[in-house]
Amino acid sequence: MQSTSVCPDCRGAGKIISNPCKKCRGTGNVNVTETIEVKIPAGIDNGNRISIRGMGNAGSNGGANGDLYISVNVRPHTDFVRDGFNIKCNVPISIAEAALGAKIKVPSLDGDVDFTLPEGTQTGTSFTVRDKGIPVINGKGRGDLIFTVTVETPKNLNREQKEALMKFSNMCTSSNYRKKNRIFNFFGGN
Repeated sequence: MQSTSVCPDCRGAGKIISNPCKKCRGTGNVNVTETIEVKIPAGIDNGNRISIRGMGNAGSNGGANGDLYISVNVRPHTDFVRDGFNIKCNVPISIAEAALGAKIKVPSLDGDVDFTLPEGTQTGTSFTVRDKGIPVINGKGRGDLIFTVTVETPKNLNREQKEALMKFSNMCTSSNYRKKNRIFNFFGGN
């Protein structure tokens, strides 16, 4: 029976170094940690990889260096949620802004954007602002900003505010509340 294996002394190189270097112990390679700056392209997403040519491990027998691969982890934002190249967020509005319509400020990645709410906006309604989302990586254009409004009910009202709100409530009729009216009519209520 015969077996063939790589020489443990020369590791198949055909040469034995009689006085090996203390750093590489005759292997010809030294592990070195290096810090480099990497340009992260706009629009990159969680799990994407960036390749940097020639910054990987040294090639064997004098060959070219390999490539360095960086796996990107994107931290979640406190206000925005990414959906492809679109971003989504919630925007609280007042009862008056919802009922009367208003010009509001909507946060975006580039700063606040002016948006005109229509009269009678209901909580949970979503609106789209074109081209205010994530830039398309290595391409042209951007995703959209999609925001959902939530009507914020005021708290800690003083006496005067409560009276004004009560007066307003007494002036409203069932025609002002179509959803409320529809559900009670469906179940046979008043």
